[in-house]
Amino acid sequence: METHFSLIEGINQIIKNNNYGVHDQHVLAYVIGRAIGELPEEMADRCSIRLLNRGSLVKANNTNGQYISVIIGNSLLFRAPAYFDKGGKREEYDFLLIYPKRMLGHKLFDDVSIDNRNDFDFKRIDCVNIGLMFGEVSNLYKEHWNLYKEACRIAATTGKSSGPETNIRI
Repeated sequence: METHFSLIEGINQIIKNNNYGVHDQHVLAYVIGRAIGELPEEMADRCSIRLLNRGSLVKANNTNGQYISVIIGNSLLFRAPAYFDKGGKREEYDFLLIYPKRMLGHKLFDDVSIDNRNDFDFKRIDCVNIGLMFGEVSNLYKEHWNLYKEACRIAATTGKSSGPETNIRI
């Protein structure tokens, strides 16, 4: 499939359509770049990077992108900002990140448990999507990103796929 937008064009649409201030623009760009950059190398080319509006792929010549989702098979690895799949409504979090389910019961940060941020349990894989706020996601350490990579690899083992549909080129 032909891609329509560069990553920068996608991020600029998200900034404009979500009315982000200067600080949040920088955090958004950093986190999207980091989450894509932390994808395990052996699977990065199998991931779909999608600029979406109300759950639908943004078409060429449109500028209504609300969020970016990174998906492998039918598993959401990362979404920024956090929107529900259906209806295009914002979640209470700024970002969604896949994490190994074995981390339930553990702390994400000193005052935040994984259980309190569990936004979605996958049925076919041992992973969850956790919700993070702007201030938290930029404070993730290497060990957090290693757990993200682990969860990405788990998600890559599912045989089910919604196709490689993507509209963002890296």
